[in-house]
Amino acid sequence: MAAVAADDEMTAQEACELIRKLFTADGPVDYNGRYYRLNQAPLSPGCYQKPHIPILVGGNGERRTLRTLAMHGDIFNFNGWTDGMSMESYRHKIGVLERHCEEVGRDPAQIKSTIHMPLNLTDDKESAKRFIERLGPGTMAGPRDYIVDRIGEFDDAGVEEIMFPPFRDAETVQRVDEEIVAAFD
Repeated sequence: MAAVAADDEMTAQEACELIRKLFTADGPVDYNGRYYRLNQAPLSPGCYQKPHIPILVGGNGERRTLRTLAMHGDIFNFNGWTDGMSMESYRHKIGVLERHCEEVGRDPAQIKSTIHMPLNLTDDKESAKRFIERLGPGTMAGPRDYIVDRIGEFDDAGVEEIMFPPFRDAETVQRVDEEIVAAFD
């Protein structure tokens, strides 16, 4: 998977366009953009995944990031670290993406939906409260059943993959695996 961060949105949009062109070209590529220029550039080795390696566009920016995704991306990654993990926020972003897809003539069903989920598996109510206050509404913090139910909501809404943050210790990784991941096997 090719991932493009959208710090400089216009650069990212051009980068996604260029990457897609390289991935799908049968030979060397010419490209003359504002930020990138290529003259007979080959992708070597070529792209063996067909039709090409999926392009993940990460970020929640509504004007440029989601438009770039609609134009050139294959995977939407809703970032729960910036907007919290509320279902309302997720659905809003999907609605924005669908409008951009309509504007550029693309079927939104071609774009895989994923989320980057902050997670604090804890039975300590104060710890969960602080985590949620820091990251935003709907953030995944609390006991097993709460988190499993919330992940189920995103699954029902069409999310195909969830990325968890790195955890500080092996015990947390094991607990998340046994209590959360195992619930979806």
